[in-house]
Amino acid sequence: MLSKTHTKYIQSLQYKKFRDELGLFIAEGPKVVMDLLNSRKFVCNELFGLEEWINENGKLPALPNDISITAVQDLGNSGQFADIALRKSINEGLINGPRMRCAGQGLSSEGGQMPDVIYKHRNIVNDEYRIILGITDAIQAVRENITQGADVIKIYSNNTPNVTALSVEEMQAIVKEAHRYGVRVTAHATDNKAIWCKEYAPCFCRTQKRC
Repeated sequence: MLSKTHTKYIQSLQYKKFRDELGLFIAEGPKVVMDLLNSRKFVCNELFGLEEWINENGKLPALPNDISITAVQDLGNSGQFADIALRKSINEGLINGPRMRCAGQGLSSEGGQMPDVIYKHRNIVNDEYRIILGITDAIQAVRENITQGADVIKIYSNNTPNVTALSVEEMQAIVKEAHRYGVRVTAHATDNKAIWCKEYAPCFCRTQKRC
């Protein structure tokens, strides 16, 4: 059963403007559809047909979705919630795609992982990272990501190639707040201190670790 949103999306392809923008077109009629499927010159995104036609053509050529990735976990580096916007479009049937678990913006100390950014332009880092300004702000950042629809919270416990790092207290606050909402935390850690140091260990209880 097609949703209203998906139906409108298909109907928009009647107009050249949208066909050109999306790089898609609609093919109708049994012969045209079968010729296109058998030609292998075009990628079929979606196929719709009456039950009788589907039964008569049970051995249709394999569609891309038959061999595609079915689930993805995105752990940051998607700008300001681009991953969550993509997941919403998939869930609403606007585009094809896998099931997605999204982290939204990664939580980081000053500078993120962008080296040599001139001080007066450091705000560009905010397009990629949620910069944490203390314990209270760390808690607020978790709430922001969860409100936007994050399934998991991503932190950068250290900022290689930059030298700054989240404090133990900030990370503990992030994990505690995320667990209030039943959300796990995953950490990007790239040196021995960030991964193994005993003072960091309490931060990562019941979390996912990533290097």
